[in-house]
Amino acid sequence: MRIRFQPSNIETVATPGLMLAQVAEDAGVPISVGCGEGQCGACEVEIRKGGGLEDGFVVRSCVTPVPRAELVAEGGELWEVSTDFCDLGGVW
Repeated sequence: MRIRFQPSNIETVATPGLMLAQVAEDAGVPISVGCGEGQCGACEVEIRKGGGLEDGFVVRSCVTPVPRAELVAEGGELWEVSTDFCDLGGVW
């Protein structure tokens, strides 16, 4: 599955099952990770489009795995992920 991180416009191919925070780190995209367990919200990012998720869906990247291709809706093979949300501290 392809993932494009915004606003850096870095695109990468991600291995299904790998946590989104790890994909970002491997691609050189900085995402804050606090507890690493999805509790604190420091790693929250916004899915802007794709992956079968509604636009604007916020996930905690340290506990959100990249889905297998057969689990995403048609046309959802690319996730566009905004890291602006975690730059604001993650929790609103």
